[in-house]
Amino acid sequence: MKIVLGNELSVVHEDSFIIGDNYLHVVDNYAIRHIINKHSNEKELLRGQETVQLNDLLRIPDILRTYNTVKLEQRNNKTMVIYEKVYDDHICHLVEEVREGRKELAVVTFYKTKKGKLTGADS
Repeated sequence: MKIVLGNELSVVHEDSFIIGDNYLHVVDNYAIRHIINKHSNEKELLRGQETVQLNDLLRIPDILRTYNTVKLEQRNNKTMVIYEKVYDDHICHLVEEVREGRKELAVVTFYKTKKGKLTGADS
C-alpha cells in the first residue's frame, strides 16, 4: 500500500543537483513499519532521541510544507532528502529517498530529537 502525500512542486538545490518538479511525496507500509519498529521504543531514549508516536506521523505533511532545514545526502548510492522541523519541545527529522524513475520522494524513516539538536541542514 502506498499513500500519496502530495503532488506539489518539489525542488531542492544543493550545489548543482536539482530534484525537478512534480515529484510525488509517498509513504508506504514498509516505511511505517520501520518507523514503528525502530523509532517508537525505549531504545530511542538511550540514543538521546525521543520515541515516535503514531500521531507524530500525522505531522509529515506539515514537515514537508514548513520545514526549517533541508539537505541532500548520499546513502548507499541513493539520494536522500532530509527535512528537519522544529516544534515546541522537539525536532522531527524526516528522510525521503529520491526515486527518479518513478518521480517519487518516498519516506524511508522518521525520528525525533530533543530541541537544540539540528544537524545543520541548509534551508
